[in-house]
Amino acid sequence: MLRFLAFVWHPAAVDSATEARRLVRALQARPGWQRAASAPGLEVHVCGHRPASSGWHLVGERGGVIVGTLFRRTSGVAAVPVQLGREEAQHLLAQRGSPLVTQYWGRYVAFLPQGLDGDFDVLRDPGGSLPCYRLLHDGIWLLCSWLEDALMLLPPTRHPRPERDGVLACLQLGAPTGPRTALSDVWHMLPGERLSIRHDRVFSEDLWCPAEHAAAPWSMDDDEAARLLASTVRDCTRQWAACHERIVLRLSGGVDSSILATCLHAADTPAQVLCLNHRSTDPAADERSYARLAADAASRPLREVAADAGVRWEELLALARTPAPPSHLDALGLGTLDAATAEAFGASAIFSGVGGDLLFFELHRAWPAADYLLTRGIDRGFLPAVIDAARLGGLSVWEVLRLSARACRERHEDPAAVDAASPLLAAAARLDRQDLMPYQHPAFHQRDGLPPGKRVQLQQLLYPVACYPANGLQPGPEPVRPLLSQPLVELALAIPTYVLTRGGQGRALARRAFADALPPAIAARSTKGTTGQAVADVLARHRSALRSLLLDGELARLKLIDRSRVDLAASGRATARETPAADLLALVAAEAWLRSWSNGSTVEPATPSPA
Repeated sequence: MLRFLAFVWHPAAVDSATEARRLVRALQARPGWQRAASAPGLEVHVCGHRPASSGWHLVGERGGVIVGTLFRRTSGVAAVPVQLGREEAQHLLAQRGSPLVTQYWGRYVAFLPQGLDGDFDVLRDPGGSLPCYRLLHDGIWLLCSWLEDALMLLPPTRHPRPERDGVLACLQLGAPTGPRTALSDVWHMLPGERLSIRHDRVFSEDLWCPAEHAAAPWSMDDDEAARLLASTVRDCTRQWAACHERIVLRLSGGVDSSILATCLHAADTPAQVLCLNHRSTDPAADERSYARLAADAASRPLREVAADAGVRWEELLALARTPAPPSHLDALGLGTLDAATAEAFGASAIFSGVGGDLLFFELHRAWPAADYLLTRGIDRGFLPAVIDAARLGGLSVWEVLRLSARACRERHEDPAAVDAASPLLAAAARLDRQDLMPYQHPAFHQRDGLPPGKRVQLQQLLYPVACYPANGLQPGPEPVRPLLSQPLVELALAIPTYVLTRGGQGRALARRAFADALPPAIAARSTKGTTGQAVADVLARHRSALRSLLLDGELARLKLIDRSRVDLAASGRATARETPAADLLALVAAEAWLRSWSNGSTVEPATPSPA
């Protein structure tokens, strides 16, 4: 998997320059690392790169570099990787990287010199699939995709520490989407953000505003929208596929992964593709029959594996030191299975349909009717939109009308502002909305005039998707999520929710767009299986260890959990069954993550943002 580690400092600062040289020597002594760019005040190094799919692109002659994968905004599958010409590079530097957001897309972080005195711009792609974190050490900014790489170079006394409020924010929000992480002095670079590093100061600017795409006027009819959606999905998927000779596709048999299978049909994609189905331990969630239909329709082979084959209690507790607790521990076992399958097949990438439920709007709420009322008013299309929303949300028409009217009165209220925190958290410990703001993307708090359904879709699409396994790095394939590609996200945000769900069905427009390619049984699916039962089974088999972990751990010491409720939920008694396994798993993740940092350090109070 591709990782990068960059050092930025002021060349005239003698002590910082000396320390930077020491850090670079230490990094070069570690296996697999290679220098991608070097300039006065800048060193960029990469590991796990593959020239055909995830390497780097030099920009100009003064040390500029783009780490990752870059595509041009052209229809159809262009030659990859992109080779930047001299004029293109000069244009990027002159515009401080802003054309990357509008004329290109991909998975990248760019480091661009500005002037000759050690000033640099750093830009992260709007898709956000390549992480970027920063911390300051002796006047040197360390920017990395995997925090452990930076920690290996620093003395333990200089390591960041977990913050109580950060841990609590993660438990309340699921995952931080804003600049703050759960660690002191480690900051998260947002998708589409440009950081201007001037000596030891950092200035931030958003080059990509997703709300602008969501607020754009929409006049396209449904047939045109379906054709545009289908062509964009196919173009993005095949651009990614052109970077690899062999691919493993996670194929559940749901609509999203089956759409990807149609895009990777053997007649249209030169790459060899193996479909992989994770068989759930819950018979009611067995999707193999659908996966077989999708694989056959795409003329691709299918391999079926038991989803519990790679899940172990010990693995749930052996987490890497990341900037925040992992939000989806249930993926650990699947990642092990994916890596083994990819190695046996010789694949360099794992494709998945992650993000499709948000992109295509599989949110069973009445928001689309409110969106119609707020954007188009009461016309002959409003009543059909209300009926569709009633069917989608499982509500009466009168209830949908009431909710739509309230949305008009409370236009600037956040429809997702309800407290979704687990009941297992101590009530007195919860952060209020103001305290949570640094951990949320600015889009969660902007009064952008968006209707409620579109605002929720935008916010949900901003949640980070893990790039690396939570239990540490092993050699493995690159994770590729084509449905979260920037051109596709921008298009989905522009399409009104009542168009995405026309007829009162989630993913309605996507089903229509691929009606000629999807097997009818899949296109008509209204339910979806899960593989989370495997992790729930692990918790059930280790109830004694689970209770000890949570009741005698750091979360209890910090008074973040309701001990009586946690005790009951972990007991397995009949009265505990109403507590979802996901709530317990989130506590396990946070506790295990805190233990990974417990090398004699203590949990710190919150720290203010650097200037």
